[in-house]
Amino acid sequence: MRTQANAATQQLHAAQKQAEIARQQFETDSAIRERAQAESVAGWTETSLGDDGEENLHVVLQNTSSAPVYDVRFAVFFPNLKGDECRYAGSPKFLPPTGKENEWNEIAAGAQEYWKHEWLKRRKKNRRPLVELLFHDSTGAAWIRSHEGVLSEYRGTKKYPDYWTKSGGRPLIGP
Repeated sequence: MRTQANAATQQLHAAQKQAEIARQQFETDSAIRERAQAESVAGWTETSLGDDGEENLHVVLQNTSSAPVYDVRFAVFFPNLKGDECRYAGSPKFLPPTGKENEWNEIAAGAQEYWKHEWLKRRKKNRRPLVELLFHDSTGAAWIRSHEGVLSEYRGTKKYPDYWTKSGGRPLIGP
């Protein structure tokens, strides 16, 4: 009888262990599914040569998922030795699935007027400006992709992080 009890106890522990492994796998799979759309959204800057021969800087936003993302906000950072500084912010209402690059030219044009001359002055010493994105996926979850490329859930209570609101003590134009 004792042998049967020990065997039953071992089976119970084995079943509990299997249930725990299944629960952990389910949670991992759920987290991967929740991040899937957000992983497909990115932003960066590119340059082009204008008709006047002058170099132009463009903000490029991309959504390679199968559904739009909403309440998109972006900020452009100038990297420098003192630390990256936010120079411009914009806010298209949504970013449709593109499958390829999608330039928001009307936003980039305003951005370019604001900081193009400063970028032209600095570009030989510093890397190209970096883009940080904040958006809601199709399930309503808020995400932020840092200007260093790291994706994480946005848990802030404000529409955008405080460090987006000022540049060198001056208010940013944009959203």
